[in-house]
Amino acid sequence: MNVNVPQQQFGGPGSNPYGPPAGGRMEPHRGGMMLGLGIGGLIIPLLGIIGFFMAKGDLKKMDAGLMDPSGRGQTKGAEVLGCIAFVWAIIVFFAILGS
Repeated sequence: MNVNVPQQQFGGPGSNPYGPPAGGRMEPHRGGMMLGLGIGGLIIPLLGIIGFFMAKGDLKKMDAGLMDPSGRGQTKGAEVLGCIAFVWAIIVFFAILGS
């Protein structure tokens, strides 16, 4: 008994369900790396400042549709932590300058 059952194809032959959409060439997000820089910026403020500016650029790319938007939450968190690190750097600078 040989029964031919057609197989379902969800994305067509050669598609990658974990990659960017087939129609576009989106860059992968770097949310995890920038979030790490933001967290590290709470100890070494320069890392947070770098993470802040990287996050700003990536958020612009996500808005333009050039970067994978699935990492928007991590990127936004990195932007906030980078801003906190920037304020922390100013406080440390004036504390060192004042002593």
